[in-house]
Amino acid sequence: MKEREIDKWIFTKFNNPARTDDHLLNHWTKKKEENLPYPFGKFNRQAEVITYTDDEWTSVVEPLGDEWSRLETDTLIDLC
Repeated sequence: MKEREIDKWIFTKFNNPARTDDHLLNHWTKKKEENLPYPFGKFNRQAEVITYTDDEWTSVVEPLGDEWSRLETDTLIDLC
């Protein structure tokens, strides 16, 4: 039976693409994957937060009902 080759692990620096300050972090990775992009960088997504004007609030949102106040809606948008 042929022996399986064991992967060598190294402690290496990497740049997380979610960061904008070029700070280098360290982690353990397989030697053969040393120069690959950071695998969790693909999960960094930026959400597009909507905005609305006073006229849009008055003409579109306000007629829908009084379950949400303007202050509650603004707070929700700010939290997003």
